Formats: sequence, C-alpha cells, structure tokens
Amino acid sequence: MGSFSELMVVRADQSALELKTLRPHLICACAADTSCWHKWHIAGGGWQIVDVSGAHPGASGLLAPLVAETGAPVLVAHLVDSDTAYLEALGPESGAWEGWIEAYFAPEYAADRLVGDALNELADRLAAELPERAKRAVAWAVEAGWAPDYDQVLAAMRAKETFAEDQLMNVLNAMGMPAAG
Repeated sequence: MGSFSELMVVRADQSALELKTLRPHLICACAADTSCWHKWHIAGGGWQIVDVSGAHPGASGLLAPLVAETGAPVLVAHLVDSDTAYLEALGPESGAWEGWIEAYFAPEYAADRLVGDALNELADRLAAELPERAKRAVAWAVEAGWAPDYDQVLAAMRAKETFAEDQLMNVLNAMGMPAAG
C-alpha cells in the first residue's frame, strides 16, 4: 500500500517547523521538536523537506505565504499512492509552475474514468509536457541557488521508479538540491 502525502521543500534559517506560516498547519503536537515525524529530509543551505500532509487549507495554499515569509522559492510534492507525484512550485522571480513529474503512472490519477486510447493519449500528452516542466524546474532551481542540470532533470522525470518518493528525490537531486552538510 502506497503513501498519500504532501512534502514541502522550503529554505529556512531555523527548523521549517518553526516557520510562522507552517506551524499552525502541522497535525502533530511536536511541531517544535526537531525529531518530529514531519521532518522528512534535511539538505544543505537551510533547505528542508517537511511532511505537511493534512495541512489546512492544503499545502498548495501555503506556497505564496511561505515565499513571502522566507523570500525563497517553495515547492510542494503531492505524492499519490507512492506511484506518482504532482509538483507545485512558486519562486519570487521564476513564478509558478506545476505538473506531474512522470508520465507512466500519472494518467491513472490525472483523469477519472479514462480507458484505452483516451488514457494512452493522456499519457502521451503528459510525456510531451515533461521537457517544458523540466525547464520550469531548472528555472526554479536556479532561483533557489542550486546548480541544476536540465538533461538530468528531464531524465529523472522520465524515469520509472518503483516509488514516487525515490523519483522525487532523484528529480530534486538533478535540480541540484544541496546535500546535507
């Protein structure tokens, strides 16, 4: 059984769990505890990946307030049954972008009740959108101060990983997410 979750990529000088925008939306009582299960991954340069599943009004609604609070780009990954992920990102300069990070499992979740040729056509369309999505991801990563590689980002988006969590980390690494120091 897969995971349905929302992971937020955010830069902060303190624990992301202490950000004014995130704190009221965390669903456990240990919001200030750095060992809290919400903390998913720590990267270099203050970048953190935090599980904000169950955030109200939803993680998407937190993008603009977090960009305003941190002055840095923010990204949220909506993981769907550990099969695929839908990304939404916002940068102060690069703007907003969104979309599926792969085209293999995404059509099954992106469309309700499509079968046969219609499902295949959607898969083809989603695959055709990946190069533009990779360009937007690279622009976001440059604004974040990362060192992205377009070809690696596109390859990571085209890959067929067993778990969406692994594919997300591969995409973020190709985007140049700093390693934990």
